[in-house]
Amino acid sequence: MNAIHKRTERQRGQALVETALSMMIILVLLLGMVDFGIAFGYRVALDQASRSGARFGSRLPGETALITNAIVDSLKGTLVLASDYDHATPDPELHITIACEMIDGSPIACNLVPRGERIIVTVGYDYQPLFGGFLGITEVPITSRTIMAVIGGDLLGP
Repeated sequence: MNAIHKRTERQRGQALVETALSMMIILVLLLGMVDFGIAFGYRVALDQASRSGARFGSRLPGETALITNAIVDSLKGTLVLASDYDHATPDPELHITIACEMIDGSPIACNLVPRGERIIVTVGYDYQPLFGGFLGITEVPITSRTIMAVIGGDLLGP
């Protein structure tokens, strides 16, 4: 009877060690899923912002300040920007690039782009993962690029 009692104590100790080891793996996987979910939320917000900027730029391609404001307004209240963001002091992690090009790929100044050509709006953000320090990851660049045809607006000529 004593041998049976010792065997169950050993089994309990073994089960405790196995549980502790498996919980560490499960915890790391859970934290990774949380970080991935937050990064995915950033990507969705950046996609929406680049589309908003390109949509505005397709009407008024020469107004880069207004396009930037449209991008920032789209990002307000999201994971990327707090709602009290000020246009005068841009977030250092937020990168906005506005470029125009002809259909053949040659660049053109956005204030000179004719109807039918393209505007390209790229919005990027340097995401710092919450638990990336465990793996040595300090930041992950997330970008979204939208290309739209310039359809012109009231301020553009024929």
